[in-house]
Amino acid sequence: MRQALAHQKHFHRSTRDSSVALHRIAVREHFICVDNFCTIQYIADSLGHMDLRDRMLTDRVLRLDGLPDQRYLDSGYLTIVMDDDGVSPLVLVTPWGTSWLLRRYGMTDAAGERSTRPERSHGLMDAGLL
Repeated sequence: MRQALAHQKHFHRSTRDSSVALHRIAVREHFICVDNFCTIQYIADSLGHMDLRDRMLTDRVLRLDGLPDQRYLDSGYLTIVMDDDGVSPLVLVTPWGTSWLLRRYGMTDAAGERSTRPERSHGLMDAGLL
């Protein structure tokens, strides 16, 4: 992921001169920490919506090329970084975007049950270690 950020600045310079970049993409001149950002697939798994990307396309959150609409970049819900290959853009969901997607699409009952299920104790309490 850190390599993806290193390539982000290079990508910005190369797309500025390229006729391929027809749409404006918000690329920042400074580096951002994406340690707590998630992929759309990870959010889809967490919310229980396997069709989340398709729903985001239908709702025009994502454009047909898979990149987010500019208003969602500007609002801070989504961001674009370069993938590890240095060529492909990768769409990440920010922490604010995670809350926004939860409010917008909700969580399925099965995902809700998974998230409220108590974790396994690993036997530490049973062994008298806690």
